[in-house]
Order: sequence, then C-alpha cells, then structure tokens
Amino acid sequence: MLMEAQPEEMLAWCREAQTPEDQAKTLPDIVGNWAQRDFNAAGEWLGAMEASPTKDAAVQRYVETVAQVDPQAALVWAATIGAEGARTTATVRALEQWTGRDEAAAERWMAENGVTLEALREKMAKPE
Repeated sequence: MLMEAQPEEMLAWCREAQTPEDQAKTLPDIVGNWAQRDFNAAGEWLGAMEASPTKDAAVQRYVETVAQVDPQAALVWAATIGAEGARTTATVRALEQWTGRDEAAAERWMAENGVTLEALREKMAKPE
C-alpha cells in the first residue's frame, strides 16, 4: 500500500533500512511499480541515484516498464546501465517492444546506431 501511495518514502526507507543485497532485490520492484504509474517521477528519482549495481538493477526494471510506453526513452535509459550484460539485455527488451509497436521506427534507430537485434541477442547469449 505504501509502495503505491508514497513510492519515494518507500524507496528512502529501503535505502536506509535494508542491506545492499536486499536493496538490489527490492528497489527494482518498487521502481517498476512506480514507473507504471508515473514514469517521469520514477525516472527523475533514478537519475539522482548514484551509479551502483543496485541502480543498474532498478534501471533495468525501469527500462522494461517504460519500453511499453516510450521505447526510445527506454533505450536512452538502457545505455546508462554500467554492467554490459544487463545493458545489452535491457537494450534487447526495449528494441523488442519497439519492433512490436513500430517496426519501421525501430529499424531506423538500429540502422542509425549500427546495431541489430540479432547481434545484440548473440551478445546477450554469451557469458561475460
């Protein structure tokens, strides 16, 4: 209930009261739920967060949520993920969403950025 009504307070509690390991499990869920209701506010909060594996996990969940509404914005966020494997996975998920919604626009973006879904999927399948 608090997560829906006051996500910022819930996130603050999570960061103060939980261990880093627990935060890595909890923050992505909170951010994902928040992004479903207000992806701009959730994005602003994420933007202020310091780089860390926990932020990467939260951004990855954010990308999955935002890709359903604004796949191009999701791709911008995916690029901010520090861990290469997670960044590639988030990019693939956003491109898959975009391709399903507007294949021509997604294809143009991939051509402009020199990537293909096939190459990204191959990269994603390789262990780091």
